Amino acid sequence: MRREIGLWSVLAINIGLIIGSGIFITPAAVLQQAGSPALSLLMWLLPAGLSLLVGLCFLELFSAMPVSGGEYKYYFELYGPLAGFLSAWTFNLQLFTVYRAILSLTITRYLLAPLYPDCSPPASAEVFLSLTILLVLTAFNALYIKTVTRLQTVFSVLKIFTLGVIVITGCVRLAQGHTETLEIGFEGSNTAPGAIALSIQVGIFIYIGWNSIFNVIEEVKNPQRNVPLGMFISLFFIAGLYVMTNVAYFTVLSPLEMLQSPAVVMTFASKCFGPFAIVAPICVALTVVGSLNATMLTSSRLIFAAARDGLLPGVMSTIHVHYRTPWVALFAQSIIAAVYICIGDLTQLIEAQGFVFTIVFTTLSLSVLYVRSGRTKFKSTIRIPIFIPILSSALNLGLYIMGAYQNPRGNFVSTGLILLGIPFYYVFIVWRRYYPTLDRYIDAATIGIQKVFMVAPTDSTKQ
Repeated sequence: MRREIGLWSVLAINIGLIIGSGIFITPAAVLQQAGSPALSLLMWLLPAGLSLLVGLCFLELFSAMPVSGGEYKYYFELYGPLAGFLSAWTFNLQLFTVYRAILSLTITRYLLAPLYPDCSPPASAEVFLSLTILLVLTAFNALYIKTVTRLQTVFSVLKIFTLGVIVITGCVRLAQGHTETLEIGFEGSNTAPGAIALSIQVGIFIYIGWNSIFNVIEEVKNPQRNVPLGMFISLFFIAGLYVMTNVAYFTVLSPLEMLQSPAVVMTFASKCFGPFAIVAPICVALTVVGSLNATMLTSSRLIFAAARDGLLPGVMSTIHVHYRTPWVALFAQSIIAAVYICIGDLTQLIEAQGFVFTIVFTTLSLSVLYVRSGRTKFKSTIRIPIFIPILSSALNLGLYIMGAYQNPRGNFVSTGLILLGIPFYYVFIVWRRYYPTLDRYIDAATIGIQKVFMVAPTDSTKQ
């Protein structure tokens, strides 16, 4: 691949992918765990630093294995096909799909906010509209990929405009002396380790997106300089933007109002702009539509890589014969996301993402030490200070343990879904070679899916 992505492009990719639904939907969740305005603001900063530590670990792993594919490729190359399969399984069964569900629910919550200004909308209405949005956007990505790609620029501009209006309003309110909520400071802070861990895990979800640059790192100019510099600048720019946005919320809303609001921006706009507040939920909904579109556009990369290596069914990397888009991958992920929409609460889904990412970040940080040990064939050309992978793995492992103590049910479900991939791997990947009947059934199902969706394998797809 040609190296055509410079520093400014790295910044644009990171900022575009990181700023998603988090700033519009999670302030109440962070405040609930933190207990006080000041501690909640701190909880918006700490995950940025943690993300940078993990990002530097990613950079050293890339220097040892300079291929695109991100986390999946690192697991596959270092630990073999089972680890690679579990990575692909986890990202497709939990991370990509749960994220689609979160974004769909966020869009719905803001679209319904003007109709239910004083309470949460009925669960049935929320689920139905979320499923409709998910289906429509999946169809658009399958049929009109060029139009969707062009619209991303519009969504990105709208995202910056919306946050800019919130921050400017907050600055005006600060200048007018509206600091009542901020003056509460750390009073009422919840310093229980488990609560702090859950708050940071929510923060990890908010900053997710920085790691996507490693999926296209082979195309980055001078990656040793541009990737870490791009991560540092983008993460701390966004951290500052997030803190300023939350300060703006606190100049208008009390902690109780934030906790009771199903759509914080709608409540904020209602108190600031009166009848013009109706524009706010529409802007937020369209902004999150852009994030959902970006997720659908990029999440197929890992599926394609895993299918090429024979760790996912070959049909997952097929494309439509006319539209040249990955129909099977798109609809498969959206079907799983639809299940999460039906059974999951928005806050629970966000916390589940945090649980899984602490596992991923712990193991990948430890992988730097494994490569350094000399027990693999890979050699790092970029060597970060040894304390960084040690600190990163210790912090992420600590977050996982404390979060599990605070929310054992969520941890059990998230970890159990990862481990469920082990029997699937042996039945559908390993044992398939030794049972011709099973192989014939899988081949017949593959052909049937290809006929229904009118898809065909790419040249590099393993059948």
